[in-house]
Amino acid sequence: MLSHLKRRFGVFAALAVLAALTPALSTSVASAAPATTATAAGDTTTLSACPTNASIAAAGFTDTTSTDVDCIKYYGITSGTTATTYDPTGSVTRGQMAL
Repeated sequence: MLSHLKRRFGVFAALAVLAALTPALSTSVASAAPATTATAAGDTTTLSACPTNASIAAAGFTDTTSTDVDCIKYYGITSGTTATTYDPTGSVTRGQMAL
């Protein structure tokens, strides 16, 4: 009986976490880190995960020209399917997503 309650509580906790993260997960990969304006009183700083200077070189993928892809390549989040192919419309296996 106690095991059943623990399992039920675990499922409930997992669902609560997923519900809290749903707004963050609803953006696409290409816009996962959009620039936003801070809302603190008197603060109008624009925040972005990708540096806006020229320090990010092109990723070298021939099938996309997205600067967002250049940014995630810069941070090591992606490496593409080959050295010159990103394959933005390709399928992803569970193993690839887990990495």
